Amino acid sequence: MKLFTNKDTTNSSAQLYILIDNDFLSEIFHDEDVLKEFLQTFEKNYFLIDPLTEFEFLRDVYEPTQRGLKKAFVAQSIFLPIPNRQEIFMKLWENAMLLSIIYSHKGHNKNAKISIVDLFLGARCMLNAGSTLIITGNKKDFPSSIFDVMSIINLEQNDGNIKPYSVIGFNISKFDKCYNEIQKMEGRYDKAS
Repeated sequence: MKLFTNKDTTNSSAQLYILIDNDFLSEIFHDEDVLKEFLQTFEKNYFLIDPLTEFEFLRDVYEPTQRGLKKAFVAQSIFLPIPNRQEIFMKLWENAMLLSIIYSHKGHNKNAKISIVDLFLGARCMLNAGSTLIITGNKKDFPSSIFDVMSIINLEQNDGNIKPYSVIGFNISKFDKCYNEIQKMEGRYDKAS
């Protein structure tokens, strides 16, 4: 497999933290060449694995050797630890709930529910707006009404197909607009009752 990116990708995201979603984490776990290319391409970044993403990556692995390999992979020093304190979790929970309300209001949850893990990734990106991006193959779980695509990474599969991964960031002005719409709607509801 081979990784393709624009030169602008690395320059625009230099010195930022990148939260790695489970789908991309699985890709770099299974293909050492892609991992090396990714680390070289984003050598000026810091890589994070959210505790819920780590749970998603490790769950359902019953075979002890495979589970050990996966645990060792996420424990590597290339991934910075993320504080997992109660006060941070509560703020993430509030952000995730707010994102869920906005997604519902905008109709993003109609066809397929956005996973709790992706809501918390969005919430963590929101909590650290401006310094944190997310890399995911599931762009639909991070709607354009709140998140911006900063760049696209294309991964050539062994069968010749190309799989895109989005590098996305939280857009505070888009969020504020959506949040204000929710506030107005709730204000009208309160007046009516």
